[in-house]
Amino acid sequence: VSVWCCLAELEFRRGRWDSARQSSLAAIEAAVEMGDDAGYAHALAARIEAGRAHSASCEEHIRTAWALSLKRGDRSTQWRVVGAEAFAAASLADWTRVRGLLEPLIERGDGVGVRLASVRLWDGDYLESLVRLDEREAARRRLHLLEDEHAVVPTRWTSGLIGRIAALAAPDPATAIGLATESVATFDSIGAVFDAARSRLVLGELLHATRQADAAVVALRSASLTFGSLGATAWLDRVELVGST
Repeated sequence: VSVWCCLAELEFRRGRWDSARQSSLAAIEAAVEMGDDAGYAHALAARIEAGRAHSASCEEHIRTAWALSLKRGDRSTQWRVVGAEAFAAASLADWTRVRGLLEPLIERGDGVGVRLASVRLWDGDYLESLVRLDEREAARRRLHLLEDEHAVVPTRWTSGLIGRIAALAAPDPATAIGLATESVATFDSIGAVFDAARSRLVLGELLHATRQADAAVVALRSASLTFGSLGATAWLDRVELVGST
């Protein structure tokens, strides 16, 4: 079960969403057959379905994962369920809901000492919600904590995430564009195609805001191709919203 779950998470990050879905369902099937806990697998499946805006399937996995986590007192699965709900809200750019869901989760994580950013899939969504809601000072403080944590246990995935949020929070356009460009390159270097596309969306927004239309079109078109290939329809809609202006 653990192997299938690890495969699902890795495949999700690498943009192999069909395979990620199959691995999460295989984990659920194996857990049920063995009488093991399928909560984690359902939480992963919920995130995959949220990415594709399959809301009914996402909600079904969330309900099941939550019920199993309560039955077993599994707090880590509860965190992943909340993270999946927040990711669904981020896909729709509902940043108020993202912050409302994740702020208590972040505080609980701080309280129990969850210090490995590479396994917390919700950090980026929470930080982006702060910036999008114009709570930039709070975003910078949280980002500094993440940078300190990253210095102790560095990963390129976390580095790309830090770059994307720093770009959103940067005070001047030139710095922001440079940071977003670095974030794209970092995610590309590890094959994290979905996160690279999210960073390209941010880059496109920044280029558009500074009237660099041709460069913005290149970034947004690339993000659009990735989201389209993944079936990430909600994210594709966000690209098209920027492009339409």
